[in-house]
Amino acid sequence: MGALGEPLKKLGTIFVLFAISFLFGYGMIVRTAYWEPVNRDPAAVRQVSDFSNLSGTDLTLAMKKRLLEGASVVRMQSSLGVELGHFAMAKLTGEKTLACQEFEKVTLRFVADGVAVSGERPEMEVEGACEFSTDMTKINPILIPFDKIMTEKPGDGEIQYRDSKPVTLRFHGVSEQWPTRWLLTSVRLSNPGLQKELLVDNQELSAILSHPMLINFK
Repeated sequence: MGALGEPLKKLGTIFVLFAISFLFGYGMIVRTAYWEPVNRDPAAVRQVSDFSNLSGTDLTLAMKKRLLEGASVVRMQSSLGVELGHFAMAKLTGEKTLACQEFEKVTLRFVADGVAVSGERPEMEVEGACEFSTDMTKINPILIPFDKIMTEKPGDGEIQYRDSKPVTLRFHGVSEQWPTRWLLTSVRLSNPGLQKELLVDNQELSAILSHPMLINFK
């Protein structure tokens, strides 16, 4: 019994050490998978258009072009929005970062298509958080819940929807009916805390896009 007990004791010790090593390793894997920030993964940054080697006017033009060349209208059940192109850039320190890590907000401005009130076209401003897609090549659309808007009383003012993806809408020049067709006229990325802004105005938008970008509530 004594001769047999010694090997069993050694075997038990080996098993315990193996179990501890496995659990420690598994914990490290889970921690890495769930807590490693995306901006520390250089391979992930390379998936988007990388403008970290540009500065000044060249950087500004590249960012504006990427925003709009990657743009498309997205419709999800009773909501719709404009998806924009995403990109990598460099901070003043030279560190590589992503657009939505530098800019907090996305603001889109529209004018009503084919509608005028006293000679003025109604305007809509849509504002939400700057968030990028899983593959980091797109800025997620700020979804406009048009079905909810159509149940609101038409008129000027601000409407906020605080669902899973909060959005703020501001209307100007709207009279007795909600316009249903809206033409995109400008795109702005901003970071109020850093007083940082990237604006693509109507003239630049028209020069970059090959066709007008319309959204339709119907």
